Amino acid sequence: MTVVTPLASPEVFRPSGHPVVWFVAMVTGLAITLCLTWWAGLVAARATIVSYDITRGPSSINGFDLAVVNDGPLAVEIVGAGLTGSPARSVKPVRLGSGERTVVHVSVESGDCHDRLLRVDVRSPVGFVRTVELPGSHLGGWCAL
Repeated sequence: MTVVTPLASPEVFRPSGHPVVWFVAMVTGLAITLCLTWWAGLVAARATIVSYDITRGPSSINGFDLAVVNDGPLAVEIVGAGLTGSPARSVKPVRLGSGERTVVHVSVESGDCHDRLLRVDVRSPVGFVRTVELPGSHLGGWCAL
């Protein structure tokens, strides 16, 4: 009778320590971290322009007062204001804490604001600047009033 002995098989990788559980835990942790970062406004400041008022000069509109509120739990800074399509005019940085509101003035000249939106530049706690526009504020004929 012939006896056949099997050759030594190569080492086979057998995972230990529940790799699927660790992978799911890491993906969940990453998702929670990203959600908290967005909610806190750490990277993209959570500020909103809630209203605007027209300021008038002797013969026409000379600007707009924008009411800006910080919607996030971390403090942000207002660093610029203006109209879309042109560089924002720098303003003295105004720090807004959670839920605080301020008014920022945007000066305009006659014919300066056709088909543009009001905007404010806001700096997040880590230093990224985000432009916040007031939707629906197309100023087509407002400057000629």
